[in-house]
Amino acid sequence: MYFKFVKTKNEVLSQYLDGFYIIEKNDPGKDLKYVVFSSNRVIISLFRHAIVDVVNNSVTIFESNATPFLSIHVMAVREPLYVQYKGKITELALCFRPLGLNYFLNGTLKQYYRETAAPFEPFADFKEVMDLILREPDETVILEQIEDYWLSRLQQKSFSLLENAINSLKSEEEISIQQIADEAGISRQHLFRLFETHLCKTPSNFRKVHRFRKTLANRIDSMKRGENLTSLTYESLFYDQSHLIRDFKSFTGMSPKNSLS
Repeated sequence: MYFKFVKTKNEVLSQYLDGFYIIEKNDPGKDLKYVVFSSNRVIISLFRHAIVDVVNNSVTIFESNATPFLSIHVMAVREPLYVQYKGKITELALCFRPLGLNYFLNGTLKQYYRETAAPFEPFADFKEVMDLILREPDETVILEQIEDYWLSRLQQKSFSLLENAINSLKSEEEISIQQIADEAGISRQHLFRLFETHLCKTPSNFRKVHRFRKTLANRIDSMKRGENLTSLTYESLFYDQSHLIRDFKSFTGMSPKNSLS
């Protein structure tokens, strides 16, 4: 089993693409299992010789010589996604920032969104180029080729209104969605439409996921420091412990006290 995250080096591209995971499962006799929690990022996963089976919130990737190349998207995940690999699997998982992929697509993110782990081939040459990259053994060359390809697809678009709204939702100051809309000079309904079109989620859900992800990171840190749940609540911008526990359970099925323990 080989697992590594490669960070985007190009300064322009890093504004949209954080980097990618390289996953190589070489032991066909031992299954790999993990859980994907809600995130505001968009993941594009590329596979060699694999097929994907989705049943409710369970995703199984099977080795299959009948499918030389497969690409899927993972976005707007609202419940824990249980992923299992069977057989020998090679994967590159591209991690785009919340609005990042929109800067490359010819349409809106909503136009490409289907159910969880749906096929994703946004450009005519996407399959051919990504398949060649998957076959490349040198990680330095993989990074160069991925950066070159996505830079060639970068479009001149402006999402400044949404970027400002996202920054407000992530702020440590509790700002109402109505206030965010007022500051942008648009209606609350229009703000919701923009989020659903370009992020496939509402502003409320975006903030909820952001808090959850921050809580997840803080939970690890607080365990290291030996701090209690009240400290975690304040650090993570939750109103109170009941609010924290309710949202955390909705994303993981576990309480923050019981998780990661």
